[in-house]
Amino acid sequence: MGYPDEVLQLAWSPTSPTVLASASSDRRIHVWDLSRIGEEQSPDDAEDGPPELMFIHGGHTGRPTDVCWCPGSVDASKAEGGKGGGELSGWEVASAAEDNVLMVWSMSANIWAGEGKVVDEEELEVDDD
Repeated sequence: MGYPDEVLQLAWSPTSPTVLASASSDRRIHVWDLSRIGEEQSPDDAEDGPPELMFIHGGHTGRPTDVCWCPGSVDASKAEGGKGGGELSGWEVASAAEDNVLMVWSMSANIWAGEGKVVDEEELEVDDD
């Protein structure tokens, strides 16, 4: 697994032992699943990167200085002073950058459904309104 830019931080997922996030000098956070190394890909899938690359968060304008995972499933309604709705999935990540911006973001089932899980096509459609 090659990496074109300097890796600044690594963080293992607390819920999935083969998954980690890496922060790099290209201002992106990459999420990897090491159990998928060497899997065969279609030519279309290969254009998006190696099979172990699950997700890229490209929202930072400065170099990321830290990345960490939500420590498992928590009750979001309590975590947000009663304003939340439901539980977090364990796929939530916080990242901070040199520009003093903190981002909290989530990879939903629309991004990664897991082995054998089927995601309804209606869930994948984006509303243009």
